[in-house]
Amino acid sequence: LLGPNGLALDYNNDLYICQIGDRRIAKVNINSSNKRRFINVVDNYKGKRLNSPNDLTISSDGSIYFTDPPFSFFNFFNKLQRSAL
Repeated sequence: LLGPNGLALDYNNDLYICQIGDRRIAKVNINSSNKRRFINVVDNYKGKRLNSPNDLTISSDGSIYFTDPPFSFFNFFNKLQRSAL
């Protein structure tokens, strides 16, 4: 579990997790056995990997809304720019 951030529960007691480090949204059923299995929900949009899934909410109809800012990329690009100087 790399970089968990936003968390939300749905009506089936599935816990949805924004994983910045894995660049995905995963879910796990919190009523299941001690062996938790993370299931990938989404890790790309139109074939492009997510940036840094950060916060999410689940509507009453089960739709998932989330933010995906480029947080983890700011430091990467700043380091590249500094190393080029």
